Amino acid sequence: MNAEGPEPEHLCHTPVMLDAVLAHLLPKPGMRCVDMTVGLGGHAAAMLERIAPDGRLLGIDRDSAALEHARERLRVFGERCTLVQGNFSSVASLAHEHGFDNANTVLCDLGVSSLQLDDAARGFSWREDAPLDMRMGDDAECTAADIINTYDEDELTTVLREYGGERCAHGIAREICRRRREKRIATTRELASLVSAVYARRGWRHSKVHPATRAFQERVAIRDWRPN
Repeated sequence: MNAEGPEPEHLCHTPVMLDAVLAHLLPKPGMRCVDMTVGLGGHAAAMLERIAPDGRLLGIDRDSAALEHARERLRVFGERCTLVQGNFSSVASLAHEHGFDNANTVLCDLGVSSLQLDDAARGFSWREDAPLDMRMGDDAECTAADIINTYDEDELTTVLREYGGERCAHGIAREICRRRREKRIATTRELASLVSAVYARRGWRHSKVHPATRAFQERVAIRDWRPN
């Protein structure tokens, strides 16, 4: 806490498994580190502290909103921290471009951040009604709604079953295809309601876990997966 009040949440947020990550990576003074999914900068800040005084870190994230927060949080490390927008799949070229070819350690924390989940407008959660977007970064043109409304039944089943572990994958895919013939599926509430209806026909009754939770956990796979 500073004299003006508590620090903003994104400046004091600590990653859940930070100690385990540091114990495994063992960052030491002088190292060059690459954080391929820098997010809000929690891991990066901890590593930068441990590789001081001359260690450097390259932080990558495809989400421009996350990068804004990371820049604010990591500004205190000055030129020792380089942040760039990009996909972790391009880490080799980005590392080469910014002089991190011989990095000592590389971290990739896969998944969706609280920043993305808590922003209803991003469409990652079934809890609030919002456009069915689910893009990890503004560099992606295709939204979840585009995929939900264009993939055929077999493709949707594969995504839901293979990437999300959805037990009702085929039923949900079939219902998606049926409903979109009547009206484009455009919002998180529409998709969540659709999933709930499929589970209800299979005897599901209200519980603490919403039936759409598993389907919405495929958001990364739904967006990134493409048929061969």
